[in-house]
Amino acid sequence: MPPPPVIKHTISASADGNGTIAPSGDIEVIHGVDQSFTINAHDVFIISEVKVDGKEVKIGRFEKTFTYTFRNVDENHTITASFRRFWQIGSSTEGNGSISPPGVVNVVEGESQAFDVIPAPDNSIEVVLVDGNSVGPVPTYLFPNVTSNHSIWARFQSITPIYRVTATAYGRGTVVPQSQPAENGAQVQFTLAPVEGFHVAIPIGGTCGGTWAEPILTYTTGPITGDCTVEVNFEADQPVPTDDFMITPEREDEEGTYYINIPVVEQAGESLTELSTPQALTWKIAPSRRLSAPISRVDPI
Repeated sequence: MPPPPVIKHTISASADGNGTIAPSGDIEVIHGVDQSFTINAHDVFIISEVKVDGKEVKIGRFEKTFTYTFRNVDENHTITASFRRFWQIGSSTEGNGSISPPGVVNVVEGESQAFDVIPAPDNSIEVVLVDGNSVGPVPTYLFPNVTSNHSIWARFQSITPIYRVTATAYGRGTVVPQSQPAENGAQVQFTLAPVEGFHVAIPIGGTCGGTWAEPILTYTTGPITGDCTVEVNFEADQPVPTDDFMITPEREDEEGTYYINIPVVEQAGESLTELSTPQALTWKIAPSRRLSAPISRVDPI
């Protein structure tokens, strides 16, 4: 008996001019045999669409090469491929920050592409250049309807937080300055000035932390990381015994300034070496010390 006839089927394969399909044309395939086709896009094109028997086949978004296989061919088929141009947008930065998406981004012709400009902590956007032209310190930029290659570049600048360091003096002395600004991580210095007969009490308090130099006339904080305080106590070199005395002007109605050359503590607790009073006041003074004129009388109470 003669052999059975060989049954063949035809697969028509075609591609537009921006890529290839191989094999191409009308391909005869023996019944029951598999047949593969490889699709390749040209240089600046991607595979846009592949259809088998008029129905679209799912492919990746930016495929440049794709293979499709007809399994166990038992009828005629068609396969077609089309391609689309793509463009590239390159991103780069200077300083501490990033652009998202990073690097070189492929964009299909006619589509849009957005970029986010993201400064690192303690930094800000200084400027953004698109194709070499400034668009300001924008946090995002959109390329609409892309039909050519582009570039986006951003420069970032450091933002140094400024904190406030406040100094407080207790007792008879001063701390200079009383308040000053400080950048993050910086150290600041204060001058300590006790009056004669007083000294700086150790330790020095507050929340800044720091060190002092001998003799203790300066104080340097630790690295500043937030608003903080320095608290300085001035103590007498030797305790001064006190008693209650009356300082009386020559006349009860006399007003004027009366100078005292020893430490004096008013009953309310304020330390002075000078007072202005229209009438007799009670003060605590050291009874063994002398007073300078024009005080007329100092009487124990």
